[in-house]
Order: sequence, then C-alpha cells, then structure tokens
Amino acid sequence: MADKLDLVFKKVVNRQYTSAVKEWYEENPGIPFKLKGSDVWIDNIPETPPSVDSAVVKGWRITNKLQLTKDTTVNNNQGWYAEEGGSKLTGFISPRYGQGYTARLFVQGGAEIPTTHSSGWFFDYESGILTFDSSPPGSAFEIVVYQYIGSTADDLAEALEGSAWQDPVLSISDAPTGSEVGGERYLISSTPSGGSVFDGHAEEIAEFDGVNWKFSEPSSGKITYVISLDRLYVYDNNDGWAWSGIDSADLDYNNADSDLESLSVKGALDELDRLVNTITNSLYVDSARTDSYVETGTIIKPFKTLANAVINANNGDTLHLAAQSYDGAGIIIPNGVSILGDGVDDTTINGSITIGADSTSNVSLTLENINFGNNGNVIINNESNVMNIKCNGTLTLNSKCVGNNLDITGGSDALVINNGAVLNLTTVEASNGMALRHTGGKLILSTSKFVGSEAAAYIAESSGGTIETDFTSFLNNGGGKALNINNTALVDDPNKLYDTLHKGGIDCNDAVTIVEGVGGGNPTSTVADNANLIYRGGTQLKNDSTIIKDESGGVLIGKTLNDSIDRVANVTQYDQTHGFLLIEPCIDDIDIT
Repeated sequence: MADKLDLVFKKVVNRQYTSAVKEWYEENPGIPFKLKGSDVWIDNIPETPPSVDSAVVKGWRITNKLQLTKDTTVNNNQGWYAEEGGSKLTGFISPRYGQGYTARLFVQGGAEIPTTHSSGWFFDYESGILTFDSSPPGSAFEIVVYQYIGSTADDLAEALEGSAWQDPVLSISDAPTGSEVGGERYLISSTPSGGSVFDGHAEEIAEFDGVNWKFSEPSSGKITYVISLDRLYVYDNNDGWAWSGIDSADLDYNNADSDLESLSVKGALDELDRLVNTITNSLYVDSARTDSYVETGTIIKPFKTLANAVINANNGDTLHLAAQSYDGAGIIIPNGVSILGDGVDDTTINGSITIGADSTSNVSLTLENINFGNNGNVIINNESNVMNIKCNGTLTLNSKCVGNNLDITGGSDALVINNGAVLNLTTVEASNGMALRHTGGKLILSTSKFVGSEAAAYIAESSGGTIETDFTSFLNNGGGKALNINNTALVDDPNKLYDTLHKGGIDCNDAVTIVEGVGGGNPTSTVADNANLIYRGGTQLKNDSTIIKDESGGVLIGKTLNDSIDRVANVTQYDQTHGFLLIEPCIDDIDIT
C-alpha cells in the first residue's frame, strides 16, 4: 500500500516513480498527468461570481440551490453527487479562481452546514461529488456552487479546423525536391508534375511529417500565406487559388505604404472585404445563409436578402444571386444596377419588382438567368440586356431592350413594350388578353412566338412606333384575330413582316407594311386595294389580275410582284434628252384588256 501512495504523490508533484525507498525529491522530473481537451478551460473566469448566468459561468445560488443526489453505493448517506435532468454535473469552479466560488452546503430546506462541521464534509469541484467522513447532519442536501460552461481546448481545436485560415506554406510547388524536412508545408500548383507524389493532388496543401506526405483539400474561402511570395492566397471552388491582393505591407499596420487603416487582423480583413466589394462592383446575395455575421456583400459575407443588397447598391453595381428564392415585392432596384442569377431553374425573385428607378436616366444594366415568379409584375425602366429570363406575370419594358431566350407566361398584357426592343428566341403565352402590347419605338422580333386564346379580340397589337418580324408567329387559338398593326409606320419607315405565321388574321389598318412570306393568309388593311401593303420577295403571292396575267397557253407571265415589275422594266425606256417615256413592244405580248 505504501508504494502505491508514493506513486500517487510523486505523480501529483510531477516526479518519476522508480522505488518506494526514494523520497519524492530524489526522483527525476516525470511525465505529468495527461488531460483531454475537454478538461482544459480557455475562457476568462471573473474573480467574483456573476449575479446571473453568463456564457462562461452557470450558478446555483441561494435562491436556486442545487439539490444533490444520494450515491446508494455508499453507506450511511455519506456519498452524494451533483445531477440535473438525469445527467451528472462536473467541472465546478473552485476557490482558486476567487473566494466567492467556495461551495456552501445546506441541509435541504434547512440551515447551512459550515466547513468546520464534525461530519467532515468535502466537495470535489472537478467530479461534483460530496463525501462525509462521518455521519451527515441530515438525510438530504443542497449546495450553492458554480459550474464552468465556457469553451474548452476541444472547442478551440474544432473552431480552428473549420477556420478559413490555413497554416502558412513555404511555396507553390509542382513536385517535392526530396530535400524536405518534417513540418514543411507546400501549396501544390494546378499542374503538378506527372508521376510525382503530388500528381493527382492539384491545388491541395501538402505537409511532410518527415516520412510521408499528407494532403488536405481546400474549399471556397480558405486562406493561406505563401512565405516565398509574401502573399496571402484565397481559394475559390470555381477559380482555384489566387492572390488576394494582400502582402506583408498590407498586414504591417505601422507601414506607411499600407492602404489598410485597421489596427487588428480582424479589422483589416473586414476592411479588405469592403475594399474588394468596392473595387469589383459586385454584391453577393444568398438567402440560404442563416449564420451570424456582418453582411458586407462579398462572397464570404453575402447579403441574406435582396432588400439588404439593394440598400447598398449603386449605379454600375452587379447583384449576384445564389441559387435560392428571393422576395422582390415592392423593391425598386436603383438605376444601372444589374442582376445575375444562377439559372432560371435555380434563382427565383417573387413578387412585383421595379428594375431601374426611372426610364429617363441614360444608364444600362444586365438581367440574366432569373425566374420572375409568383405572378408578379416586372417593370424594367433602364436600357437593358436581358438573357435567359422566365416571367410568370407581366413584363413591362419602358426603355430600349435587347433580349434573348425569354419565356413569359402571364395573364392580360403578358409583354408590354413602350420604347422599342430587339427580341430573339422569345415565347409569350397569355392565359387571357394580350400576349403582346407594343406602344412605341421600333420592335424587332426574331424567332419568336406569341400565343393566346381570344374569341373576339387580338392577342397582339402594335399601336405606336414600328414593328419588324422575322420567323415569328402569332397564334390566336380562341377564334379571334392574331395581330393588329395600328401604329405610325410610313413609307420612309414601314413595318416589315418577314416569314411570319399567323392564326386568326393580321390587320394592318393604314400603316405602311412590307410583306414577304406571311403564312396563314394575306394581311388586310383599311386602305383601298390594300395599297399600303407592299409585297416583295419570291414567296408572297399577290393575286392582282392587272399585273399577273395568263398567256393563251395558261402559263403565268409574272408569278410574283417583283417578277412582273422586272418584265415591265425590260420593255420600258426613258429618253432623258426629250423627256419621253418610250415603250417597246412587249415581248410577252401582255393582254392588258
């Protein structure tokens, strides 16, 4: 027994144990007890116990004493332990941190038991166990005591493991040289040497332990310092490792050449975050982020709502929306602010939204890869380039627009164009009313389709400016007319209907319109003999017997208007000297009666 007691004492005083006959001071220094990371406290404990619980200290005070649980394995009620909710409690704060942490024992519902009591009670702060040397002065007990609930070494290790900061690396390398020593770290290039130990580990961080190489894969936002280059590198899942623009001059806050004014690393990084945002004119938004941080609009600290991003956006900025849904109801995007989504199937803006504060500002923007959903009304006031857009509602263009691959499904007035546009690969389908309403400017439609179902009305109308169509169709499946052209087109600026298909009919009223390759029936007008309709090309037949005549054999002399005019030109000459129009005998012997 004696030698076992000697072993324990020598361990406590950090000495080796070699023999029971040696005094502890005769032993050499030994290996102390090893602790788990959860046993090591790292938060500051105040010298005076707090009056209310904090993130570091939890207390059972006079007003809420902790009731102890009897240890039935110990006879005569001499063993008790701390317990709450069925779980044993450990890690209580001892008086070494302050006299106020001294445990105070009470008979349950009764008087305090002083530390000098003859029962010889002792409370082990680490294990939460109360013992009596002799018979206790009661049958149930409660205690005033404080427990440490702050961070431990394990918590710190876990935080560091998930940190963006990685330990520094010596250099960026394609392959090891073979002269590395244990502890050296390298950033592997994007093209490691084939056949080397780095092959297959592009852009990973390699660490040599003296015998083997260990590799760790980076993820977006990870940062490391490359010693040989004196630069901080940041990793992006799409672009790999890239210099962040920071070197030691920017991290030396006493250096007069530094552009950063912060006095701490954290402050400098936050400032850098803002600087990057300012330089790139890019603001990032991700509604899926629920963690706590100061929103700066960068990739690492994106805005969580579209509204927050808009407050911080200025002319020339671009909002990058992650693949999530966003509330756009009532939001007015500032003039000249572009919006880029992650794809029409992934990024959705719901509710009615206005893009561009007004249509008088001479600014332009880009909208791309967005689904405007929830039957909202989308109003675009600035000149815009629009690509890969879905809209489940009404899309109104109040300024000039160039659009490609638009898919609009709405109710009445699905697409409204008030100041001209050039649209390609556009499909518009209205559940009721107009699929297209054009009121001004030049509208050019290519490879587009407009569909509706109206029994007694048009599904598309051009009432201002001019319209040009090419490989475009207007289909009214309800029995009504397809397209009503009642705009301001004149001879020197006519409408143009090229290779256009319709179902229901096209009315041109008195607007001058060039027609070539219209399928579904010739357009009509309100002008006598449809004189405002100019037919051209080799595919549009003009059934006018005064021009297209039959020879005696039943063969058409002029199959088209152009062909007929060419034949007339062949037999007509103008004498400029005398001012006479000379007509030669017609070689085709046209009968004009």
